[in-house]
Amino acid sequence: MSITICASNVFGQSNPEILYYDFNGSGTNIPNLATNPPVGADTANIVGSLFLGGIGQCNTGAIVGSGNSSSTDYVNTNWAPSIDSSWTLSFWTSNVAPSATLYYIFGDVNATSWRCFTNGVAGPDNWLLRGPHADVLIPGGATVAPHLNTWVYDDVAGEIRAYLDGALVTTVPQVGLNISGTGPLKVMGYSSSTGMAAGGLMDEFRLYDRALAPAEIMDLMAQGGGSTEVVSACDSYYWPADSTTFTTSGLYSTVVPGSSGCDSTLYLDLTINTSVSGATETIAACDSFVWLQNGLTYTISGMYTENVLASSGCDSTLYLDLTINSSVLGAIDTIVACDSFVWQQNGMMYTTGGFYTENLTTTSGCDSILTLDLTINLSTSSSITETALDVYSSPAGNSYTTSGIYTDVIANAVGCDSTITIDLTVQYTSLSELNQFNVHLYPNPTSTTINVFGMEQLIDVTKMYITSISGECVLEVPKQSTNIEVESLVNGIYFLNIDHSGGLTTLRFVKN
Repeated sequence: MSITICASNVFGQSNPEILYYDFNGSGTNIPNLATNPPVGADTANIVGSLFLGGIGQCNTGAIVGSGNSSSTDYVNTNWAPSIDSSWTLSFWTSNVAPSATLYYIFGDVNATSWRCFTNGVAGPDNWLLRGPHADVLIPGGATVAPHLNTWVYDDVAGEIRAYLDGALVTTVPQVGLNISGTGPLKVMGYSSSTGMAAGGLMDEFRLYDRALAPAEIMDLMAQGGGSTEVVSACDSYYWPADSTTFTTSGLYSTVVPGSSGCDSTLYLDLTINTSVSGATETIAACDSFVWLQNGLTYTISGMYTENVLASSGCDSTLYLDLTINSSVLGAIDTIVACDSFVWQQNGMMYTTGGFYTENLTTTSGCDSILTLDLTINLSTSSSITETALDVYSSPAGNSYTTSGIYTDVIANAVGCDSTITIDLTVQYTSLSELNQFNVHLYPNPTSTTINVFGMEQLIDVTKMYITSISGECVLEVPKQSTNIEVESLVNGIYFLNIDHSGGLTTLRFVKN
């Protein structure tokens, strides 16, 4: 098992740069323990009936609220706020009961009303940070039970993060924040509003000129100090600090009791790297592939392996499942089409024969140059004038029995459509050629009925019937009928047959 300890950083008792009051003394003067206090802010002063003497974080001192107006009771920091980049604000409070009164824990009415309070719009049990930025709430931070409340403005991330007892509870977007004013910033009060609740406690008021990391914020919970151990290990790691074996990366902590009454917190920032056996890289490439794991070039599909030492320091056996697809050159589509052709390879329409090319990416992802060898044959058209007796059979095999303009479509010599327009005249056989009696039909042609004229010349009519041009009887007609319904007949040439004592009289008509 490979173990790398990259760093060990101690965060314990990291003092703020701007303001830090631990409230462990006595009297009315409170030293500013910050590493770089602003000019004139080396010492804060208690004004009014506030006093030091409560039990704060880690059983150390605290300052006790009076519940009076901030005009008379407050801590004067003697500082005019001026912050235009990242910052961290943190304080510990306890013994804050819900109330209809707004209690202010700090603020400066002259710095764009930067302030923090509970109750009212903040709601009971909550601290609300308000000012020249979006409201940021710490729910559950202002209660009788003790809590550490921390706000971090990160100008790089563009947000304000709020932490309750070291745990992130609220994140609010915020960019370009500038807090400045004429001061003074008050602690345990704000302007003339009611300050900290009577008997309410504050301890460890801190203001940094940077955004603290999550591990540093957690370290504020244990004022005895703390440290972070950064470790990279293969598969698992045994931490002697709390006799635990870890197999998952993460940030772990353990508390070590301190002799001063405050515990120390140790942190383990652990990265677990897994020894890899059987990891497979599946690759499809065109023509060749260079595997970065070993720098070799492959031109044939197959399964390849490589044993490497990963950057994590763990052994890894890597597999390459390689498919080599070839680029396609010279593929030809030979097409013969009528009038035009749409090539599916590019969606273009061609009306002229020739050779055309198209560069495409095939389904395998490789380049393919396709060629179209195209022959375009043309459709033709013509017109003819025809005269026929009774019926006309067209070039396409259609039968016409009436005069008119008709269109036939047949294949020409190259297999394309040949459109023929027929100007047709149909003449009919004279009735006088078929009958010796002066009997005739009207109208002829007809579509619905025919009328028979001259029936009185025929003696002893015994039967009347209609036959098709092929001689089939298609309709029996009552004898002596002079008005005959033929609408049910299909279009064509028919004969009305009349049997009488003088013989058989046949009359031709056309149904259209």
